Amino acid sequence: MFKRNYKKAMDRFTPSEAVDNKIEKMIEEEGSERSFFKPLKNRNRGTHGVRRFNPALTLGLVLIIFVSLWPLISKGNFQQDFNGTSQNASDIEPINNKDIALGVSYSDIYEIFNDNFLEKRKGAGDYAGKNDDFAKAPLEESMQDNASEKNVGSAAEDKASDSSVDYSGTNIQEEDVDEADIVKTDGRYIYMAVNNKIEVSETDKGELAHLATIDFSEKGLNIREIYLQEDILAIIASKYQGIYHRNNESDSMLKDMIYPMNEDTLVYYFDVTEPSKPKDLGSTEQSGFYLSSRIVDGNLYLVTNKNYYSEIKKDDPRTYIPSYKEGNKERIIKEKDLAIAPGELESSYIVICAYNLESQKCTSSKAILGGGRTVYASKDNIYIAMTKWKEEKDNSVVTRGEETVIIGVSLNNGTLGEPITGTVPGYEIDQFAMDEHKGYLRIVTTENTETYEEVIYKDGSTARIWKGEGKVSNGIYVLDKNLKVVGGLSGLAPEEYVYSVRFFGDIAYFVTFRQVDPLFTVDLSNPERPTLIGSLKIPGFSDYLQGYGEGLLFGFGQSATEEGRVTGLKLSMFDTSNPGDVKEANVKELKGRWSEASSNHKAILANPTKNLIAFAAENHYFIYGYQKDKGFYEKAALSLKDYDYNTRGIYIGDYFYVCTSRGITSYDMNKDFSKTDSIEFSYQ
Repeated sequence: MFKRNYKKAMDRFTPSEAVDNKIEKMIEEEGSERSFFKPLKNRNRGTHGVRRFNPALTLGLVLIIFVSLWPLISKGNFQQDFNGTSQNASDIEPINNKDIALGVSYSDIYEIFNDNFLEKRKGAGDYAGKNDDFAKAPLEESMQDNASEKNVGSAAEDKASDSSVDYSGTNIQEEDVDEADIVKTDGRYIYMAVNNKIEVSETDKGELAHLATIDFSEKGLNIREIYLQEDILAIIASKYQGIYHRNNESDSMLKDMIYPMNEDTLVYYFDVTEPSKPKDLGSTEQSGFYLSSRIVDGNLYLVTNKNYYSEIKKDDPRTYIPSYKEGNKERIIKEKDLAIAPGELESSYIVICAYNLESQKCTSSKAILGGGRTVYASKDNIYIAMTKWKEEKDNSVVTRGEETVIIGVSLNNGTLGEPITGTVPGYEIDQFAMDEHKGYLRIVTTENTETYEEVIYKDGSTARIWKGEGKVSNGIYVLDKNLKVVGGLSGLAPEEYVYSVRFFGDIAYFVTFRQVDPLFTVDLSNPERPTLIGSLKIPGFSDYLQGYGEGLLFGFGQSATEEGRVTGLKLSMFDTSNPGDVKEANVKELKGRWSEASSNHKAILANPTKNLIAFAAENHYFIYGYQKDKGFYEKAALSLKDYDYNTRGIYIGDYFYVCTSRGITSYDMNKDFSKTDSIEFSYQ
């Protein structure tokens, strides 16, 4: 039944406008209440058979392959260096050659959910509560009354404000592709998301004045991040819905536990032409928990991941199809905008909606059944990567590893293109593992394979007996505009893991670590033949890499002994004037061991023009400079009352501002960062 329905879903889809109209009418007449049923358990993974090892057959195949490849080897087209193998498209075995299914009908989606997911929800517990019992946040309610080298992407770029004062922006990955954060400034006003409020403050040469508060604390929301685009402030928030009780649990304490069942993402828009009186422009809402977002050319692209735990009804696609709202008007994603990603089926969607900031309207939407984890965007495309397990079984022995499915959607002034997909071995570490250049997508992954034997005992119980520690290696792959792999370099740094990646045009740098920190340099000028041109091994590792002016690469990470024991934070500066012979020009070891900047690039400010490297660590906010003749040197170590995970540093003109959940403090950069002023926020 499933195979027939899945083939039907993957090979033939005809959208029905009649169904779209019916659902629109149903929403208008019945509202948007949804009931909650049974939770989804992890389903069993599928397996694929592999051939048994045959020595004679293997030897014969090796001889055949060697003879076939001799012309390439003799011409130098097949390379192996630094424990890596350069490959082109013909060398790389396709992992999944199925295409994405587009224009999926509601009935096909229903059959997939009904055949594959619902049976696995039985016995999970009884539910109590409606979607408005967990958190009430009516969209129609106005909140106005509550208003009281590639050094871009590397860090804050200098921007010109109305007063021609330069100031820092959010640390972004790509030029002209803005990313949300908890602090934004236009060079005069600072907007902060703190304690489920937006605090608006004015700056004037270090002097500070608090102007207004936009209070969300009684709305049952969780403020995630904000954007500031000219006079529009966009606030991204999460709303939780639904509760249930696990009545089938034997432990009486578990019976009364309340679980969040659903999460939707909202965007509130405010006109801040007059910052002391923010004007509520309305809101939009989108199915799913917040994954990431970008703003390109005045359009907000919001990416969410929608899971379905509730009871589904065939004649009500709202129970299994994502939707979005403009005010109180709910619109379900149309059939022509639905898709199914290739590979093993998932019960979650990636939902992408484009919103025009001036009109606060959704201009385009897509929903792809398959889920996702990591978001990267250029000016022209947005990519969502998801990691899936693949398994191969030989009798009772199972070998499994990870693969990354990439979904690509083009961006065209608020219009989303048809999704396309590609697949590469391994998993990516974060958004910096992906980069688009000259029409090609490049991605760095870590491939981890492990083997176990399935054992079935006489009493029917089962167990897994793991065989060895598994195999780990790393690779870099190049995909064309259709997300087909055209080249790659695999087998790098066996038994080590990727910790950071950065691309600069035709050059890629990435760090792996187990005991020492190899910094690899890959030449990508020929997309079909990536070439490893350098490998520098030093103790420790870098969690984050960024260009720091001509011929320099800054690394923020951890120092370590030669045995791999981490000893504390460190700053590294690499000389990349010769990419084939990278050297560590300077290193600075710090006493602290933890900083948000290790896992969040938005928490670090590194600007070579201002010669600022700034970040919070433990109970201080550190500001360093770098000079070729003296290396790293400390400019300031500003004390924080308590370490605040949500700490940001920005500069406006000659003044530096440290923003925490407690308030803002300003410092004069021309007077050795002496304190100028401060304001505190209310916790009430």
